[in-house]
This record gives sequence, C-alpha cells and structure tokens, in this order.
Amino acid sequence: MNDRTTPRRVDPWIVAATALLLAVGLANLRAYEGFAPVHAYAFVARQFAWMVLGLGAAVFTYRLARRDAHRSLPWALAVGVAAVALCLLGFHAPIRGVRRWMRLGPVIAQPSELLKLGVVAALARWFGDAPLGARTWGRAVAGVLAIVSVPVAMVAAQPDFGTAALLVAIALATLFVTPRAGRSMGLVAASTALPVALLPRVLLREYQIARLRAFLDPARYVDASWQAAQARAALAAGRWFGAERSHLAASRVPDAHTDFALVLWANLHGLAGLALVLAAYATLVARTLGVARRATDRYDLAVVTGVGAMLLAQVTMNGAMALGLAPVVGVSAPLVSYGGSNLVVTLAALGVVLGVRARLDAAPKEPAAPGPERLYRGAA
Repeated sequence: MNDRTTPRRVDPWIVAATALLLAVGLANLRAYEGFAPVHAYAFVARQFAWMVLGLGAAVFTYRLARRDAHRSLPWALAVGVAAVALCLLGFHAPIRGVRRWMRLGPVIAQPSELLKLGVVAALARWFGDAPLGARTWGRAVAGVLAIVSVPVAMVAAQPDFGTAALLVAIALATLFVTPRAGRSMGLVAASTALPVALLPRVLLREYQIARLRAFLDPARYVDASWQAAQARAALAAGRWFGAERSHLAASRVPDAHTDFALVLWANLHGLAGLALVLAAYATLVARTLGVARRATDRYDLAVVTGVGAMLLAQVTMNGAMALGLAPVVGVSAPLVSYGGSNLVVTLAALGVVLGVRARLDAAPKEPAAPGPERLYRGAA
C-alpha cells in the first residue's frame, strides 16, 4: 500500500507523554538555580535546538518503519562503534578527564548513546531475521561478540559503566523475546562476567571506586556519598507539592540538570509533580510494549521490545541513583535530562515505535496464525 495514500496513524498517548516529558526538561533547565539567568536561557535554547534535531530524526525513523525499511538501522551500531573508537584513540573532547564526548564543530556529542539504538537494531536483525536453518552456535557467538561484547567493552574503557550496563540490559531484553535465541542470552551473560570480575582491580578509576565504596558504606565514606545524600535531601524537601523557596535544595546537587534531573523536578514540584513524570514514563513503556505484542514478524517484535527496555532501564537506573539504591554511574533520565545525544537517540527510537504501529494499523487484517508461527514471514 502506498505510504502517501494511507492515512497516517500515530499513537496519541506516546506523542502526548513524549511532549510532556520534553516540556518538563525545558522547564527544569529554566528553573535550575545552579545557572545564572543568562546561562539558563542559553541551556534552554541549546536543549531546544537538540529537540528540533531529535524530532527530525523521529520523523525520519518513523517513515523508515512505516515503509518497513527500518531493517537498515543496524548502521547506527557501526557508526557508534567507529565514533567510540575514535574517542578512545584520542579524538575526544577533554571533559572531566574521560573519553566519552566528541567535538563536531560547535557541537559536542556522546557517541555511545547511538550504540543503544544500534545494539537493539543489530540484534533484532542478526537473530530476529535469521533463517531458521542458520541458528548455529557459530552464528550466535559471532553475533554476541560483534554486537554486544565489543561495544560494551569499548564503552567501559572510556570509562562509562552506566551506559555499558544499559547496553547489556537492552541486549538481554531484546534477545529474550527473539524466538530460539536463548543460548545467546547465556553468551551475553558469560561475556560480561569477566569484565565485571576485573572491575575492582583493572577497569575502575579511583573516583569510581570511591563511589562504589560510598554506596556500600555511606556512613564511612561521607565525602564520596555527599552527592547521593544531597539528592535524597532534595527529594525529601520537595514534600507533596514542592519546596518553599527558602528550602530549595536541588541547586546544591551536582549535575542536577543532567543525572539528577528528576531530583530537581521533585524538589521544585514535589511528589505530585514526580508522579506525573513517572506516569508519563509508564505510559511510554506500556504503549511501546503494546506495539511489540502486536508485532507480525520477529524483527519488529525484537526492535520495539528493545526500545521499551531502553526507556525502562534508563528510568529505573536513574531513579535508583536518586534514591541511593544504586551507585552514581551517570545515567540520565530520557527526554528530561539535559543532553543532546541522548535526546536525539531517544526520539529516533520512539519514531521507530510509532512507525511500526502505524504500519500495523494500516495493514490488511489477516487470520491470526497460532502461537509463534505468526512471527515468521512466508513458509517456515
């Protein structure tokens, strides 16, 4: 069916939840007292520019998925791996002594963000679209090493263990719903066991070891646990409807506009405001997984589930950091935290979900095949 003649069907709940979270992010930046007023406007303008770019990316991926051309998205993995490799080789912006960011003219981007969508799409293509006769151990090992293990190791070497952990979680969720990919989940777990065992001695830097110790024993390592303690104090000060002006504590939390954006919002608008944001996130994840349940082939099932897992994992890890239930690892709140790379990738991923749903709605109704057989195109 011609895309131009088919009515466009866009999930209003996903669009509304996304718009609400984007508005919260801009309002957060405008209200953040850690900026001087002139800087606040500059940050809002910069985030708005990234938002426009992200919406353009969402329209692009929507049209790809709408025409069933989104199987080309694994290129994001290749581009992300190449960019992270350049950062590791020294072509990175000198920020905070790590190799996570790359300067592209006037823009500073974080290439590892692109790996999130790239890993999801590549796993869905390699395992989801694989012919039934190709499900061999050799193919499974090659897929896990190239798509998961190598990118995770490269990101961990930057070092960025928050993103590395997210990539593992996203990979496991994507493989979980891919028929006959159970052995690959075991390979992912095995390939990450050795790096985890080496973390304390080889991979972790001194400040990361201090954060881990502070998480395990905050009373003993007070200096290293100060940021997490300030975040919990800011959450408590927000009460039901936001702290009074004299009790605003979020401005004393480092990175309150990025890693602790939800803490800033809760401090300003209380538990009621935080509940609204969490409801928007829950709507995004639930509607995304609803699209995955309707998928008519394995690639759509895997890629849409991976996007849902990406959103859920980021929100869960960010919230756990704020509550002191996880070490501070630098995971941002999607669509709310300041940062262009994460914003663009998240909007592009949601564009894929909207495009798949629109194509499913426009497709002619066919008799439902029994069980997993409905996910296979043509004769098995």
